[in-house]
Amino acid sequence: MKSTILTVLCGLLLNCLALQAQKEITLKRIQVGPHQQEYKLAKIGHYFVLNGDIIMADDFPNTRSYVRMDPQTFALNLWPQGYIPIAISPDVIKWDMYKTVLKALESMQQQTHLRFRPRTTEADYIKLEMYLDDPLIGGLSAVGRQGGEQLLFLNKNQPEAVVIHEMLHALGFWHEQSRSDRNTYVRVNTDKVAKGYEDNFQMEPGLALGAYDYQSIMHYPADAFAATSGVPTIQCKNGDVISNCPLGGAKLSPKDIEGLNKLFAGSQSYAKLNLTQAFNIPLTQVSGKIIENGVYRIKVRSTAKYLDIKDISKNNGAILQQWDQFTADNQKFAITSVGNQLYEIKAMHSGRYLSVDRASLDNLATIIQWDYANQDNQRFYILYAENVDGYVIQGRQSGKYWGLLGLNNGGVIIQQEKALQVFSFERLGNIPLSVSPHAGEQIPSSLPRRGGGVIIRKKQP
Repeated sequence: MKSTILTVLCGLLLNCLALQAQKEITLKRIQVGPHQQEYKLAKIGHYFVLNGDIIMADDFPNTRSYVRMDPQTFALNLWPQGYIPIAISPDVIKWDMYKTVLKALESMQQQTHLRFRPRTTEADYIKLEMYLDDPLIGGLSAVGRQGGEQLLFLNKNQPEAVVIHEMLHALGFWHEQSRSDRNTYVRVNTDKVAKGYEDNFQMEPGLALGAYDYQSIMHYPADAFAATSGVPTIQCKNGDVISNCPLGGAKLSPKDIEGLNKLFAGSQSYAKLNLTQAFNIPLTQVSGKIIENGVYRIKVRSTAKYLDIKDISKNNGAILQQWDQFTADNQKFAITSVGNQLYEIKAMHSGRYLSVDRASLDNLATIIQWDYANQDNQRFYILYAENVDGYVIQGRQSGKYWGLLGLNNGGVIIQQEKALQVFSFERLGNIPLSVSPHAGEQIPSSLPRRGGGVIIRKKQP
């Protein structure tokens, strides 16, 4: 899919200027069900692409057509009800597109019956990959389930709408303005289209089902591929009356949602997974939302339970766990900054400090309370994670993150490689002078370790 140069409405974000390099156009016969059909296709890398972003075939040694319209095999293009397996390439994380991808997938499963999960051993799955060879390509996808690893390409710096648009292609949806009955509803002004881009309005082989949707995220914007900015290449049509109108959208339209819900009606009974945790995607920390000195309850976001010193013990070595909220002071902690988002955390009921047991660097090491020892195993970075609007906690000495072992009351807080647990801090008030935590020696400002993939972008002092 072409990335936008002008601001356009449609999630497709097709480029509306004629300033792009011309693509190599190939006239190619594609097997569409029992028949062959001829299309003008752009050659993009190894792929033959229809109307800007639909992969129709490739030129690999075992050349393949990607279109199945034969009623005998049409069901092969449908994804089964339930979870759709998704794989995310490391390059998607490298080029900082993973937040956008997760937001798009989360938005789709919140608004529709769609459900996603990470691919494990499934033979058929969608893999999100980066396409960086051409900066003018926003995204590429085949239509419907193809079998095996099915690549969905994205370019860097693409908005959420592009991910949703390409995912809908992969799930079986064609472009709205290229359906077989489009001339009843819109007029394509080919004389207003930039030279060399007329072929992006070809009719597509998909079936025209349901009412025409002018606001679909699968519809081109009104000035798609315009030779002159703002001049419509697509206008609304009502009988003989032609008029300018807004077309396309940057989010799912009500009819998009209706269509997805019909196609995946059987998926609504499946639980909606927390995709950030399910995909083990690194969280992103940014400067801002600093925890101020004070007394707090600390909530585990995934379970809605609170950090708690086991058995209200005041002894050294008592374990930090999670439990339902109650009013005892063993769920209250004095948090004091020692500089550069590094903190010491003191249990209010015992006056002892949270520490990594035995100053261990190992995964699964527990967090306990202990007398103040002025050591780095008692100091923790509390880092705001923008994409989940919460905090992760990272040990100064180990570089590892606080995690949870067990989902019920009594689940133990341990340290682990990846930042998978998100915490909320509920401020209760200022630290009483009588129990003011020992801040210890000032820690020289430095960047924390980057274990587990948390991306740190902090203001330098």
